[in-house]
Amino acid sequence: MARILAVDDEESILGVIVDVLGSAGHDVVGVLDGEAALHELIKSRFDLALIDVMIPKIDGYHLAVKIQSLPTPPKVVIVTSRNFETDRDKVLSVGASAFLPKPFTKNDLLDVVKNLVPPKEGK
Repeated sequence: MARILAVDDEESILGVIVDVLGSAGHDVVGVLDGEAALHELIKSRFDLALIDVMIPKIDGYHLAVKIQSLPTPPKVVIVTSRNFETDRDKVLSVGASAFLPKPFTKNDLLDVVKNLVPPKEGK
């Protein structure tokens, strides 16, 4: 399936994301801040990055912009409890492919991944 980087400073939410996507067969790496996320993105290739907006060290918006300069940037999903209507332009301007509002269900999470990362051929 997909290789996914999940970034959230709330360990409980990060744990749910890693568990749900891992149980669905994805290879998931979870980190708690933007600096750790950038380090992972530089050393490894990912198909998708799920990024909370309010994370320490490098916020989600700035991280999304930095991701776009990588040689093979993953698709980006911005995850936040903030109002999407207010932040729609900002989410799109940083190169995000989708938005996932908190709170979200297991199916919401799986659907956004399925829509952005189609199954690889032969799988």
